[in-house]
Amino acid sequence: MLRLESKSLIEYYGINPQNYDLGFIHYQVDLMEETEEEYHLLEQDFYHIKEYVGEEKFKIYFSELDTLEKIIQNTNVLEKFLNFIYIRIRNVDELLKLNKIIPNKNIKIIIDAKNLQSISEIKNENYEIILQIDTISELTIDELNKSRTHLNITQILVGQICYLSKKFLPFLEQMAKKFQLSLDNYLEIEKNVLISNDFYSISTYEKIFHTFHELVGDISLNDEEVEKFFEIYNRIAHKIFYNFEHLHDDLLENQNLFGGLFHNTCVCEGYVKILQQALSLVHIESIVVGGGGSKIEGGHLWNQVKINGVWYNADITLDSIRIHNGEEISSCLVSGDMVYKTEYPDAKKCEVSCDYKKIFKR
Repeated sequence: MLRLESKSLIEYYGINPQNYDLGFIHYQVDLMEETEEEYHLLEQDFYHIKEYVGEEKFKIYFSELDTLEKIIQNTNVLEKFLNFIYIRIRNVDELLKLNKIIPNKNIKIIIDAKNLQSISEIKNENYEIILQIDTISELTIDELNKSRTHLNITQILVGQICYLSKKFLPFLEQMAKKFQLSLDNYLEIEKNVLISNDFYSISTYEKIFHTFHELVGDISLNDEEVEKFFEIYNRIAHKIFYNFEHLHDDLLENQNLFGGLFHNTCVCEGYVKILQQALSLVHIESIVVGGGGSKIEGGHLWNQVKINGVWYNADITLDSIRIHNGEEISSCLVSGDMVYKTEYPDAKKCEVSCDYKKIFKR
């Protein structure tokens, strides 16, 4: 059992954190107090977490340069954990400041694709860039290759955070104030302070991009939204099988796009991410919501989808299981609560259901 000692990490994870929380959702490091003892305990906690979750999952994520600078000045974290440090950069000024703080170091920086143009003239081969996008519709392979001619982009970070419940509201409110963001835009707040494990190499992203376009490429953008949605929903539900065998394992490919797309099996987190990304390519808005607690507590995820200006619930995981059992779907474009009442702060009110049986005849 891992036991944390620093106040800075206990604030986020608790004294005895679960492996899932440490491995799959990475909170920004924020100092609770600036004392010699706290710096020492924080460094020790980093070491113990790395041993506990393994190198594949271990990350030290900073959303603020000031915090990174203080920790570098007061610990040996940079020397011991350089390859695991991630820092978010939002503009040229932050990038220039980073260059002064950590000159000539191969540091990993996370940049939202929307901000890439504003810093593209600052060239530094020591920066390993992780480009963040909400959906693959934002970044074509041609656009990616063009950016890579003058920037060292090595990974793509895709999608929103999952299992974010209302218990995070005080934290999100604090971060919204700190970063001068509107509380209405929870997804933007998330991106500023949290990162998920949906990191993909360039070659994997290219494969993901082409696979999604093969999945939806023959669907006309001019079709009715409800028809486009049902066609994609049906294809994914038939293609993917629920991974009952590894339901309780912390397999990354179960949780991200990889397992469902390339092995045709995943759990709910994989299903909802795949549906969200596919819908983005036909200009249908959707978000991921959850309920029932964290994954370790048996929580569940589903999509909320906007069709012709109306928000609906859609649980593709349950409907995929029903399809493969020879049953009819019953959780598609419905109103009200699902298996769980959603605890996601940005969840929409789904007040009507769509009579899909008149449209979706399979």
